[in-house]
Amino acid sequence: TIKQIKEAVMQSVNSSRIDPKFVNNPELSDVTFRVEGKIFYGHKIVLVTASPRFQSMLSSKLSDGNTPTVQINDIRYHIFQLVMHYLYSGGCATLEVSNADVLELMAAASFFQLEGLLRYTESRCSEMIDIDNVVAMYIHAKVYNANKLLEYCQGFLLQNMVALLTYDDSVKRLLFAKKIPNHDVLSGLLHTLQQRIKQRKPMGVGNFRQQLSSPPPGSAGAHLLSTSLCNNVGGSLGANKK
Repeated sequence: TIKQIKEAVMQSVNSSRIDPKFVNNPELSDVTFRVEGKIFYGHKIVLVTASPRFQSMLSSKLSDGNTPTVQINDIRYHIFQLVMHYLYSGGCATLEVSNADVLELMAAASFFQLEGLLRYTESRCSEMIDIDNVVAMYIHAKVYNANKLLEYCQGFLLQNMVALLTYDDSVKRLLFAKKIPNHDVLSGLLHTLQQRIKQRKPMGVGNFRQQLSSPPPGSAGAHLLSTSLCNNVGGSLGANKK
């Protein structure tokens, strides 16, 4: 749920690392980054202690006498600025991120291996999900290892499956076209369904629950879910023809 994702965000908030006034401040700077042709000032001690990616990028330059310049590709200057603000402030409380920038920030958080920032973007995305963007959100969550968001998307798909199958072809393509390498969407949905049934533990339907939850993902259960979805697809196509 959104509440659970937000709780995960709060648990990942760190204490302040350094005064935010030092963000992109040349004072005491010992490393610079070139982003979209612009220079961004940084401080190695803040970056290498907060991010394994920065540690890898800068470890070979820690002993250099000169201030190194690191080229950053495929990240916009504004997004990089948000990442640095997160690192220097030690949390997300003061971040100002537009909805249009959230997915780019998620990609940056994944690249720099910033778990707390990734949780923040998951929370923001979960509030934005609707039938128009759930497929895109699902794919982004899988690509950037945003597992909390992935679970939320799976729950949304299950809850709104009939409406989604009759809405457009994007969900059908996601389910059956193998758009995500090395990932079985149907098995993922089945696993989420099993977990939610176990968590709810409804009275008087023990046999039914056991029947649903017993097949492991990828086995006969996935086949049954796939068959059910295919029937829904066929029904929706037949209705459209009429």
